[in-house]
Amino acid sequence: MSSDYCPSRHRTVRRLTRVVNVGGVAVGGLNPLRLQSMTTSDTEDVAATLAQAIRLAEAGCEIIRITAPNKAAAIALKDIHQQFRAAGFNQPLVADIHFLPVAAMEAVEHVEKVRVNPGNYADKKKFAVLNTPTKPTPKSSSASTRPSRPWCSALRPSVAASASAPTTARSRTVS
Repeated sequence: MSSDYCPSRHRTVRRLTRVVNVGGVAVGGLNPLRLQSMTTSDTEDVAATLAQAIRLAEAGCEIIRITAPNKAAAIALKDIHQQFRAAGFNQPLVADIHFLPVAAMEAVEHVEKVRVNPGNYADKKKFAVLNTPTKPTPKSSSASTRPSRPWCSALRPSVAASASAPTTARSRTVS
């Protein structure tokens, strides 16, 4: 084992990483460590999830993660997000996605960030739905009929593997 990985158990050495913005919160680089936590309620229970998100924000969380295990939960993120903002909170909401690309594609419409666990997207067949071509653009029109979505690249299998790189953001659960 290389001594460069952990030169001292008593002195923290922080490696410089690139900055990633989660909503208006910068993570990595020389930014401070960010306090984040995750709700534990059923996401489809909008009132319970909203109440937990508000409690986390009031406790000082800078980033709030909410699981979206299926498309119905991802759709519920719309109401959670709207009501969270209406309550006066501006912390970014992050959808945690596992296994279902359709949940990720729905969630991305409602929250500031979608966290995809790339290990759960290892099966290339699951991406067949996302990689199917859209309707062909008429040759007479140069404009695409579908809006540009640069954030979709994070869901492509070729990019998903590189998305697993570690960052310096640290998590701490708030009760």
